[in-house]
Amino acid sequence: MVRSDASNTNWCVAAYTDGDVKKPVILLDSGSDALPGLKSQLSNDIVAYGLLRVTDVVDEIATVKFVFIKWVGEGVKPMSKAKISTHKSAIEAVFVSSHVQLFCAMPSCLSVCLSV
Repeated sequence: MVRSDASNTNWCVAAYTDGDVKKPVILLDSGSDALPGLKSQLSNDIVAYGLLRVTDVVDEIATVKFVFIKWVGEGVKPMSKAKISTHKSAIEAVFVSSHVQLFCAMPSCLSVCLSV
């Protein structure tokens, strides 16, 4: 849906069920309101993974880029942070082929890194 040119959806966020890193990762939400919509799904106490579609114009040619975001809120417990490191390859396989990868813990990080 995010990668489809035929869809207006330009972001999605997945996170662990009930915020528990021992449970499966599920789709939290998706939308067409770009970075503000994606950021609205992120909180201080969760680990989440997002994909954002952005359009850039270079030499009057519009290009589509995909940004993979790994969100680990500042309130996530240290043992949960350690646990998710074992999930890295499985998560990256789902969000394969991004142009940029960001690791963020604060909403301001996204705003600074993505001036959209």
